[in-house]
Amino acid sequence: MISIFSEHITPRLTYVLDFCFGQKGFEYKVISSVAEWSKIKTKRINYSHLSIPCDYLIKPHELLFEDNIREDLQLRLQNNELQLDGTEDEFALIFWMLTRYEEFLPHERDQHDRYKCSNSALFKLGVHRKPMADILVKKSGIKLNWITPLLNEGLNVFHLLILMLHGLISIVSLHA
Repeated sequence: MISIFSEHITPRLTYVLDFCFGQKGFEYKVISSVAEWSKIKTKRINYSHLSIPCDYLIKPHELLFEDNIREDLQLRLQNNELQLDGTEDEFALIFWMLTRYEEFLPHERDQHDRYKCSNSALFKLGVHRKPMADILVKKSGIKLNWITPLLNEGLNVFHLLILMLHGLISIVSLHA
């Protein structure tokens, strides 16, 4: 079980957490009460600006707490890390990628009236052929140390191959 603290639980946050954890077979719970948070004994992600005990802190970008479409968001690659408006909020970045957020903004269309790949920030950064949302989930999982324990739970080679095929474990994490 992974517990996530957020002062605000929104549909956007729930969507991202379900992708990061629920769809990967991990149970998670979102908590918005500091009193309840202090009693938690599981892996804990603090997704707030509050200074509370946690295993992993993600300082949130406001994107997941809004319900509108903003035209002023900037995706950048800084020191080999993706950033949204200068923050390394993995959850906001994943939301931005999964929803194809930039396609809701005014843009040039191709000859078939589709979003042009060359308009994409990921294309411009040269990472459009990589599964960036999954890479960010794995990065968070390694930092939180919830990928490595899978290897210690008596999984055999067949199970590891199944997990690898489903994208839960990469060759890199097997050698970590």
